[in-house]
Amino acid sequence: MLAAGLALLLAGGCSMPAQETIAPEVSQKSGNLVMDIDHSTFRSVHPDSVRLEIYYKIYNFGFEYEKIDDSWVADYRLEIEVENEDKDLVGQVKRERSIRVNSERKTRSLIDFRTSLVSFTLAPGHYRISCRLTDRNGDGSSRTRFTTELRDYDYKAPRLSNVLFAHAATGQGEDPNLFDKGSNLRVVPSVSRDYGSDTDDRLLYYLEIYEGEDDWDKVVVETRIRHDKLGDMVYRDTLTAELDEPVIRQLREISLAQFKPGPYAIEVKLLGRRDKHLDDTRSEFFVRWEEGTLIQHDPKSAIQQLELISSGDELDAIKAAETPEARQEAYDEYWRQNDPTPGTKENEWQREFNRRINVANRRFEAMRREGWRTDRGRIYIQRGEPDQIDDVPMSPSYPPYQIWHYYQEGPYRRFTFVDENFDGDYRLIYPYDGLGVRPSF
Repeated sequence: MLAAGLALLLAGGCSMPAQETIAPEVSQKSGNLVMDIDHSTFRSVHPDSVRLEIYYKIYNFGFEYEKIDDSWVADYRLEIEVENEDKDLVGQVKRERSIRVNSERKTRSLIDFRTSLVSFTLAPGHYRISCRLTDRNGDGSSRTRFTTELRDYDYKAPRLSNVLFAHAATGQGEDPNLFDKGSNLRVVPSVSRDYGSDTDDRLLYYLEIYEGEDDWDKVVVETRIRHDKLGDMVYRDTLTAELDEPVIRQLREISLAQFKPGPYAIEVKLLGRRDKHLDDTRSEFFVRWEEGTLIQHDPKSAIQQLELISSGDELDAIKAAETPEARQEAYDEYWRQNDPTPGTKENEWQREFNRRINVANRRFEAMRREGWRTDRGRIYIQRGEPDQIDDVPMSPSYPPYQIWHYYQEGPYRRFTFVDENFDGDYRLIYPYDGLGVRPSF
């Protein structure tokens, strides 16, 4: 029956209902909309409660826009629901907003985005959160679900909040803002937790220390960063924090200049007298695969990535380079030759290529292989976001599979990926170029 099912998929004669797979902390795509979600928890000013902050990042790409005067406008609805362990709805927010841009090019931008947050005051405990983004003028939607535990911060000993990964931080302005922390600090979250580029080469994060009820005058904050796959510690520091206020707010930054691309975890421990363990927190972040960085650290992988989008002779000079300096010069020349807007400061294709590599690594890693080395990652890097995804995670007669449709630009292409071994590695089946098949919708 499995072989027969695969044969139908190969022939394109099987119409399957599109389904949606939901995973914690990972943005899922239904239609064309892309949304990132993150969250942190802090002690609330209200007794016996915790403040849950949910951060969201909405990209311009995927909405249907209407031209109004000299602008392009899209309308969306964001719905966030919070359920407790008994599945009771204990928090709900609905927002209807508009995206307004001044050029048609920005309506298709995979880079431009807007960030905001929603906060809830809840009792400590376990919660399930559902976030849904809907295009009010089109069919696109995106949904993310995750569970989280809200810790009780009211203890006799000092406690730590979660880590809030930051995109930027400034002094507080005259007008109140959603991102204000305390009376003199404004922290804009890095919702995707991505760091590490020529202009963003530091890890910036915020956390709070709560003094507790006992008589503690100071604590030691120990910070470690480990490679999340290998477990190797790549950074460690300690500092002493004076507990002279009920809440100690700390904004910290760590240079990423020597960090290789990949996933990392930051571990923060709170230590008392004689190194007594008081509290700890752990969070993951990602150092991006920037070609400018990768060509220095791992030239073999950098060249293999470029081979996904290049003809063989275009890379001859990079491959033939005998020194790191010559390789860097050949690499820079390659991108100069492939700049869609020569003479401008930014190479849009290079930036988009880097973005696709990073998305592939985060979405499509399988069997301990980086996402860009998988079939789905390769097609994503070459073709970009599909115009439609049919996702069937399981059925009685077929292994999990996905069908990616491309039809907005160029000839219609359909790529079918099958998880035949049920190991999360979706393999591309014929036709490998996606051509010569009819739409299945």
